[in-house]
Amino acid sequence: HRKYKIEKSLQVKGNESFKTTIKFFLWRLYKYPMLFFSWYHWNYQLFNSSGLIVLKKIESFEPDFSFYKPF
Repeated sequence: HRKYKIEKSLQVKGNESFKTTIKFFLWRLYKYPMLFFSWYHWNYQLFNSSGLIVLKKIESFEPDFSFYKPF
């Protein structure tokens, strides 16, 4: 419910080679098949061996007390 934006210009790159990054990417798909449908996984993990992204807060939003509901 909070509003953030991914800052691609500040993306943290790891020191691993592209080959190592691809191997890790494929291993994660094998281990967690649901990631095949993950937009984040395809857009950020494929070329980012560190797995870190930088988020920028767009607006401050605090929901009122009635926002939270029991499950």
